[in-house]
Amino acid sequence: MTRDLARLSILQFLTTMYFALCFLATLFSCFSSSLHILSQHGKLIKNDLDIRKFYNEVPRDIVLVKLLKRLYALQFVLVRKSLFKYFYIVGIFACLGFMFIQDNTSNRMIMFTIHVLRRFLEEIFIAKHNSNKSSMSLVTFLFGISYYIMMPIAINLTWKSTSSPCLIQIAIFFLFSALQFMSHRTLSNIRRHSRMYDIPCGGLFNWISCPHYLCEIGIYTSLFADIFVYGIHYLWIYFAMMYITTCMIVNAIRSHKWYIETFRESYIKLNRKAIVPLVI
Repeated sequence: MTRDLARLSILQFLTTMYFALCFLATLFSCFSSSLHILSQHGKLIKNDLDIRKFYNEVPRDIVLVKLLKRLYALQFVLVRKSLFKYFYIVGIFACLGFMFIQDNTSNRMIMFTIHVLRRFLEEIFIAKHNSNKSSMSLVTFLFGISYYIMMPIAINLTWKSTSSPCLIQIAIFFLFSALQFMSHRTLSNIRRHSRMYDIPCGGLFNWISCPHYLCEIGIYTSLFADIFVYGIHYLWIYFAMMYITTCMIVNAIRSHKWYIETFRESYIKLNRKAIVPLVI
């Protein structure tokens, strides 16, 4: 029993550190014109000149920087964005694995499994990626794989919680899931009928540039709301939520700027915000 508790404590610590580092890295990227290259994919990914600029602009006599430079050099290795589906394959198997080893599967794990399964099906049957432009770095790909291993672990560590997602949470979860599905379908329809990017319209796109990111925040909030309401001390969940929220807001702002830079007055006159109507 003592050994099991020790293992659990170590796993809790590692999970907390993982999401804390994810959160801090996302924040740090906001203050660097070059570091945000690491998280770009698809239409936002920059060319090699931006990467070379970062690689050469930092002093070389700093040991830590030398190590970081070698890590960021992996940005030169690009993979197809269509490999996103492997994130969800890993996530599905991780969730099913925890369902298999636990006597009682939590509603939270079932909800997350539904979310990952839906995203996988969307990636297979709905998503349209431009083979020439839709890419991501190898680092981004490897991080995505790690995320869909760590999130099921984080959720599984809450299975003995005295609280569980209530009916209102479950209803909100399916509402945001449906809205995200519709947003992804809208983006896919644009690419289905044109090889070029266009301005998405309809639904939440009439108010914000990235409703799918807003829905992602809503989905995870519905997963963990009971933990926040009852003040349960799962530090890794708090850091995970901080990371997800920050990441979605940052990515939405970057996408919003891309739309403005690409379509200029045609987009500005729509008076949209990035992710929260009338706010951000």
